[in-house]
Amino acid sequence: MNANDTIHSVTSATSDRAMSFADRALDKLGFVRKSGPLESLLMIGAGLVIGGTAVAFLTPVSGAGLRRKVRQFFTRTVDAVEETEARLEARGKKALAGAAEKIDELTHATKGKLAEEARANGTVR
Repeated sequence: MNANDTIHSVTSATSDRAMSFADRALDKLGFVRKSGPLESLLMIGAGLVIGGTAVAFLTPVSGAGLRRKVRQFFTRTVDAVEETEARLEARGKKALAGAAEKIDELTHATKGKLAEEARANGTVR
């Protein structure tokens, strides 16, 4: 496997992982992914990974040292992605719980007002 094949493999894996993360995060929040700013940011991130990988391959480091550095980089990246996913999920759940609570409050208040109006109009016996 030559350097170009390696870079292509790393790029594909990173891009697929980033898109998978975006799809999971949006799915958990109840959204559907559309092409837009998030996809653009992910593509920029993939470009940064590609650039960083190219720099790593072009620096004078032993094979074992390079593999260690690449492994550490991807481990940190995956950890950061998973932490971000967890934070987004928590924020989504908190927002959903707050919305459900507000809906319950409004439903209760509306039922009370409707009951008062019905008694005032004499429609309730």
